[in-house]
Amino acid sequence: SRLADCSFRGWGINNCRHSEDVGVSCGPAASNSLNTATVSGSALTLRFDRPLDGGSVPKPGDFVVAAGSSAAKAAISVESVAVVDGAAVLTLSRKFDSSEKASVSYLPVPMHPLQDGSFNPVPELTDRLVEHGRTAITAAGSGTLDSMIPPTQAAVPEDVPATFLLASGSWSAGKIELLDLSSHDLVDVSALAGLEDVEVLDLGGNRVDDLSPLTAMAGIEVLDLRDNAVADLSPLASLPHLRVLDLSGNQVSDISPLAGLTSLRRLDLSDNRVTDLRPLSELRRLEVLLLDGNRVADLVPLWGLPRLAHLGLGDNRVADAALLRDAWSLRRLDLADNPLRDVSVLGDLPKLVWLGIPGNPIADPAQHSRPTSLRWLILDAGATTGRSDR
Repeated sequence: SRLADCSFRGWGINNCRHSEDVGVSCGPAASNSLNTATVSGSALTLRFDRPLDGGSVPKPGDFVVAAGSSAAKAAISVESVAVVDGAAVLTLSRKFDSSEKASVSYLPVPMHPLQDGSFNPVPELTDRLVEHGRTAITAAGSGTLDSMIPPTQAAVPEDVPATFLLASGSWSAGKIELLDLSSHDLVDVSALAGLEDVEVLDLGGNRVDDLSPLTAMAGIEVLDLRDNAVADLSPLASLPHLRVLDLSGNQVSDISPLAGLTSLRRLDLSDNRVTDLRPLSELRRLEVLLLDGNRVADLVPLWGLPRLAHLGLGDNRVADAALLRDAWSLRRLDLADNPLRDVSVLGDLPKLVWLGIPGNPIADPAQHSRPTSLRWLILDAGATTGRSDR
């Protein structure tokens, strides 16, 4: 038998569907601590104990970088994030001066976490000091084909037409568990129907509008459909093992087909046309739910989600923060660009460490009580306050 690193409880059990994996035993998730954090110019590089998986890249908003003198630091915008040669590379909005003190924080519960090749996530970082280095990795020239892809994974190089590979059946020779077909201008994915062993599928950045070929891929656990043309989610109801689903940047208004996907832990519905959240009310394992850029006003369906730790509601129609007064599990909450006038009720949330409220008609956010756990408060004009006073 062999020991499998498990990123969360139950991963190893689900991976034992295949007969050749019967001998797999599930051990505790292996740690992957930060080794070095160095900045050179506008590139900040994070290296960990083990190389990172290039297929899971957090968003710039999952990091907070601060720089300045020892007495006062200001937040520096993170413009992009890439995983290059097993390290995370953050491109910052400006270059660092060698005299500046710098720190980096990696916020909890991201949608696409930094993780190693065994899906063990990197723990959150809080105000970790950054050293000045002479050289840095850059993201230039990096593609989606990571240098450490295991034999059971397959990525399509950008210069190879994915439509040709699908039509020719080039992936059917062996068992494929991870398949990256992102950013290949795909419309028809009907040839994927024969890939029953795929567990991680990235179709982001294409033009896919018909998901019916995916109904035969019942083993999928991680599905990335960001930036496509999807409106009908009905085929996804046939994927009971889904744990991570990214549907951001599509044309979705009806999310009722998701109601039975009770294994979902992370769900991104940003930049769609969603108004009704009732189909999500029974997804009690949800830890991350991103709804930015929709038409949501009623948050009552979220009251029964006991594990929800990261909620994105930026650019919606939320007018009453009291609808979140019982969201005790929240650690990150984005309420930017809503018609909120009073957020004082959020001061009672015991676990909240990050709160974003820019773009709301709040007279004086500084006067409202803050959760004692709050470390970061994002205000208008990109202002960021650090750890709240205890």
